[in-house]
Amino acid sequence: MSIEQAAGFFASLSLPGKRGEIAGKIALIDRGSCLFTEKVKNAQNAGAVAVLIVNNLPQGLPPMGGSDPTVTIPSVGISRTD
Repeated sequence: MSIEQAAGFFASLSLPGKRGEIAGKIALIDRGSCLFTEKVKNAQNAGAVAVLIVNNLPQGLPPMGGSDPTVTIPSVGISRTD
């Protein structure tokens, strides 16, 4: 499996035209303005097998909040230094 990076603003969209690039991969998504559940759901809908959300702040982990029972792939927040 490889990691496909998607900018935070891109993850806020429905990922049009990116399904082939993300399908079967781990999506690396920058923390940004849309909800974590929205980012993960969009990545899942594009075929990602998991999501890593990178904190946009220099320290700490992103506060991965929210709930969506339709999200079935794993997701985790990581620091910028990770």
